[in-house]
Amino acid sequence: MGSEIFLYGYGIVCISMLIYNILYNFYSRSSNQRLEKHAEKLSKRVQVQLQNGVREGVVALSHQRYMRRKLSKITQLLAFEHFLEEEADPEETRVYLQEMRGVFQQLAEIYRRRESTQAAYFCYFLSHHAKALETKELREKMVSYMEKDSLYCRVHALKALCAFGDPESVVDALLLMERKQGAELHEKVIVEILLIFQGEADLLIKWLWKDMKHFSVRVQRALLDYIRFQSGKYGDEMLAIMENEALDKELRFAAIRYFGKYPDPRAKDTLLSFTRDLDSLKWEFTAISASSLARYEGADVVEALIAAMYSMNWYVRYNAAASLEAHGLSYGQLLEVLQGDDRYARDMLAYQLEVRKMMQERRSSG
Repeated sequence: MGSEIFLYGYGIVCISMLIYNILYNFYSRSSNQRLEKHAEKLSKRVQVQLQNGVREGVVALSHQRYMRRKLSKITQLLAFEHFLEEEADPEETRVYLQEMRGVFQQLAEIYRRRESTQAAYFCYFLSHHAKALETKELREKMVSYMEKDSLYCRVHALKALCAFGDPESVVDALLLMERKQGAELHEKVIVEILLIFQGEADLLIKWLWKDMKHFSVRVQRALLDYIRFQSGKYGDEMLAIMENEALDKELRFAAIRYFGKYPDPRAKDTLLSFTRDLDSLKWEFTAISASSLARYEGADVVEALIAAMYSMNWYVRYNAAASLEAHGLSYGQLLEVLQGDDRYARDMLAYQLEVRKMMQERRSSG
């Protein structure tokens, strides 16, 4: 009896899921049809402006009022984006949107008061058409969106500001995010968004350095990572951070990684000092420095990496082995370590040798 009840229940669940999928498909199809109808209506209005008013550099005020009223509804904004992506000529669209900047400044205030999903989509729309719509007023509105409680909204507001390409606005948005309780973004998210910045990266970095002390350590680390991804022109600043024992270790780690990407003779001695320090409490400095030494030449580098192979920490041994392999040492040189007494060092180098062998076989077979 119990098994029959279970089977009946299972059958009811399966039928319910089937019905749900059928209804959802109908709903999706009807939603797409409504979107296409809205887009068709808007396209007729916009096409008139594209063909007439825009060529003369003027969009009728009546049309601007009509579009402000229509686009204040999220369904119409979705339809408008659909039309711009699917049907409109890119150059005509750019000129048209430039003439509509005043409308979007008004819409920015309207959507700022809306619930977070609608506000986020408005930011998303702006990020797609930033070059045509960017104004000082619109940048200021986007900065204010960073006060919204929605993570999704803050992410798209920051993306829109990066698409605008104004460094001061981006920094203002990050500072506002820092001041608002619970408005934080994850460090990796911050880095990924900053990497889409459409302006001059060095100018943005200049602004970031200027206000660096006003950010929390967590955000500072993200900003240092962004600088590492973008430019090798900041060795002086990074060297000062790496050698300053009073700073948070995460910031010093970011500076060490910087010199792993951009080798600098001035950083070599400090990196060697960190790598030679096998104090188990400082293993992070040792491991990251051992990785960074992969691009530094010299017998002293090789000796320090070989010594690090005898660390008790797995990450130190792994990074040291990878850096030794990156130096292109011969099998004979690597075997000197393999013949030592430390089984863990032998195992790690054996692993690196196996990886090298596999890569060579893959290249030869390809």
